[in-house]
Amino acid sequence: MIEKLYTERPNLPKVKTPTPPKENPKANYGVIKVTDYLNFDDLLGKIKPIVSDHPKHMESLDIGPNYGQNFGFTLYRTKVPKIKNLVLKGL
Repeated sequence: MIEKLYTERPNLPKVKTPTPPKENPKANYGVIKVTDYLNFDDLLGKIKPIVSDHPKHMESLDIGPNYGQNFGFTLYRTKVPKIKNLVLKGL
């Protein structure tokens, strides 16, 4: 067990860093022929979006019982309104 303590900020609990897990042995699976795939845009069309006024942390998304999304990726999108005049200052 590594006995390093995180004490960079005052009044925070001291947390010990666990020992990293052992590395799994590597394997060579040879050549893999891709016969089918799912297009990313097709995938997005099958997922119900989560709409919010502000970005949410992936763990706060309402997709699972009391845990949100605890791994993977989150795609954030927004629409930027069109403006009539763009004024550049300080150039």
